[in-house]
Amino acid sequence: LEVLAWRNGVETAADLYNLGRDVPWPELMDVEGTLRVDATLTGGVAQALAHSHFSSLTLKNAVVDSFRGENQLGRRPSVAKDGCDVPLHLFLDRDRCTLYRSLSSESLHKRGYRSRTSHRAALRPTVAAAMLYGARWPQRSMRGEALCDPMCGSGTFLIEAALMARQIAPGLQRAESEGFACERWKDFDGDAWDEVIREARERVRDTCPSKIMGADAHAGAAGLARDGIANAGVEDDVTIQVADCLAWTPESKPSLVISNPPWDGRLEGADAAWTALRSFLKREAGGGVAHLLTGNMPVTRNLMMRASKKKKLST
Repeated sequence: LEVLAWRNGVETAADLYNLGRDVPWPELMDVEGTLRVDATLTGGVAQALAHSHFSSLTLKNAVVDSFRGENQLGRRPSVAKDGCDVPLHLFLDRDRCTLYRSLSSESLHKRGYRSRTSHRAALRPTVAAAMLYGARWPQRSMRGEALCDPMCGSGTFLIEAALMARQIAPGLQRAESEGFACERWKDFDGDAWDEVIREARERVRDTCPSKIMGADAHAGAAGLARDGIANAGVEDDVTIQVADCLAWTPESKPSLVISNPPWDGRLEGADAAWTALRSFLKREAGGGVAHLLTGNMPVTRNLMMRASKKKKLST
């Protein structure tokens, strides 16, 4: 995000409109361009601005009116919900207003490797990456340690682990395919961008230094995982099998097990899943460490193991 403007004392629609008009929009985007305004409001915002849709609309009007005053034909940018050129985010905290311009039209958690058909309990890649960093996977992978997910679903942990191990920047695939919104801005520095992309490509390792393995009892989930792995370009770095973790034996003993087992949220069968996971950990991962995600703490009792650390994640 880039801060375009901020101001204290914003309590009326006129205050917000004037803040928007003070930004030199014709210098930042084309009149034929598209924009989207999202608004986040905290407690204490003035009543006149207490509805996010109204505040978004007020700012949008300020942007388009800036262009109407610049040409006699009344041309103006249009609004696009998806894939817009200039994604704007308005943050109102009491009477303080901050206006941001986002480098990416779509959320950065959308890496570009997911197929249109997704697993109903698919994990956000950013959450998976955060857990992998918490497990010190980048350091472990450099030492050649093995990782596995015995209930891999659509393979998010495995894909993110492979990207980290090979030092593939998470946004590199998007940069080389659909691109980012900032590339369509009038003040975009193409030379600096190209240099950043070049440096990211140079950091990529040709091979993965560690074993990354996954399994799922459902062939459909394993198929989605294989599709995502291929889309991410790490098919040579990850192995997937259709197998129940009660019977699955990874090809290498894992020092790190990381998983998001069912916990009766979007998938049922939590008790049986965590009981099976207990069996897997004792049988195949002795001496290793497990990092497990759940939204239902009571179900973890089925592991019959004491956690050395618990951490609450927020998204």
